[in-house]
Amino acid sequence: LKARPDYLQALLSLKIAELDLIAAENNYLWDLSLEGAYGIDATDSLRRQNSWKKISNTNRSDWNVGVSLSIPIGDLTRKQRVLRAETNLKKTKLALDELTDNIEIEVLDAVRDVEMKLNQVGFAQQARELTEKKLEIEKEKLRAGRSSNFQLVTFQNDLINAQNNELNATISYLNALAALDRTLGTTLDTWKID
Repeated sequence: LKARPDYLQALLSLKIAELDLIAAENNYLWDLSLEGAYGIDATDSLRRQNSWKKISNTNRSDWNVGVSLSIPIGDLTRKQRVLRAETNLKKTKLALDELTDNIEIEVLDAVRDVEMKLNQVGFAQQARELTEKKLEIEKEKLRAGRSSNFQLVTFQNDLINAQNNELNATISYLNALAALDRTLGTTLDTWKID
């Protein structure tokens, strides 16, 4: 699963959905803020020019400190955001579970396909070997005068067909291996590409 980009993307989507839920729940809470301000009265030009030097000497300064509490009363949009985030998180979890199941099915199908194609290669090799033996026997019969050139050419064509079938089975097997690598996300590792 760690080599599959679609699975990794689904994990990122799950993390984002979890963070969205945390942010929505945080925005739903009451807001208690501490506020503070400091001001200097610098009305004349001399005082303005030297105001930073004379901050401690100034008689006219203002200090303000306050607490602000914000309680959303009747504001359903915050609750809706929380519910929407919870629903999105559940959907994302379900999508991740479904994707995991689909990946498992894909891998099992790909492995089964590789095994089937490997068996086909084995059968095609056996068919080619038997066709070669049949052709050798026919050549011996021809030397002994018990066969015809037509029969020999027919068996040679059968051998060519058997070789083509073996080649096609081998290509199908290699394609199935490539599909398995793609399904597992290990193509670059198989070919040793960094």
